[in-house]
Amino acid sequence: MREALINAVCHRDYTIPSNTDVRIYDDRLIVWSPGGLPFGITMEDLYKPHSSVLRNKGIGGIFYDMGWIEQWGSGIDKMRNTCTKAGIPEPQFEEYQGFRVIFRKDVYTEEYLR
Repeated sequence: MREALINAVCHRDYTIPSNTDVRIYDDRLIVWSPGGLPFGITMEDLYKPHSSVLRNKGIGGIFYDMGWIEQWGSGIDKMRNTCTKAGIPEPQFEEYQGFRVIFRKDVYTEEYLR
């Protein structure tokens, strides 16, 4: 979650007058931020080594100086690896009226149970 929140703040589009949201449901937690992926990054790129396109360099720089960002471009892999190590499903990444990361507590989704 830490990485998802940091990414949501650093990469969100601040020209869109909306909030960054954290929504908690019985079966999932969603971190949503306004704006889609930065230009030049695709959803497929998130699952392979890719460069970090930082939309808000000032915020990213402050987070880096505070030690909240250890390495540029490593947040997605950290989220995926941490979930795998914890024995929960990897997060889902979606462009849905912005960008969201969906964490599930187990594999027993409606789709899986069907």
